[in-house]
Amino acid sequence: VVIDDEVEIGENTVISSSCKVGRNSKIGSNCTIDSGVVIYHHCIIGNNVVIQANSAIGSVGFGYASIDGSHRLIPHIGGVIIEDYVEIGANTCIDRAKFDNTIIGAGTKIDNLVQIAHNVIIGKCCLICGQVGVSGSCRLADFVVLAGQVGMADHIAIGKGAIVGAQAGIIADIDAGAKVVGSPAINIREK
Repeated sequence: VVIDDEVEIGENTVISSSCKVGRNSKIGSNCTIDSGVVIYHHCIIGNNVVIQANSAIGSVGFGYASIDGSHRLIPHIGGVIIEDYVEIGANTCIDRAKFDNTIIGAGTKIDNLVQIAHNVIIGKCCLICGQVGVSGSCRLADFVVLAGQVGMADHIAIGKGAIVGAQAGIIADIDAGAKVVGSPAINIREK
């Protein structure tokens, strides 16, 4: 395990083999960080958080600008905040924000093989199942469910309690309480 300078780790937190915790990051109490997890610099992990094997927290987001005929990475100087009681599955990636923070709300559960892009804000007690891709700057309100293989365009807002069915393609905002399926996603009653 590699722990960089100025890292804070709370009581009863277990960090398994082959992990790295970057500079100025904070991990709360009673957390479980499984083998191979990388927590980049300037990330804040709350209390009672579980991060399963080989996940990456705070990697640079996929934000490029075309300049003089080539794609150039825009610096991502923000961080990631993971609130209390969040569980993150194996091989999941949560990118840091460009300027502020990518935020995962308290009580949210994220399955294996999920990509959360830069600047995303996820509310409390959401369920995000395997192979979901949440594009940059999306906003999920509390209690949203994204079933397996949901894909979202960038800058989408999903309202409180909405349920998005497996393999749905989200290209527009979704109202609170809506239930949608398909690609592009439509109301489940219209299917």
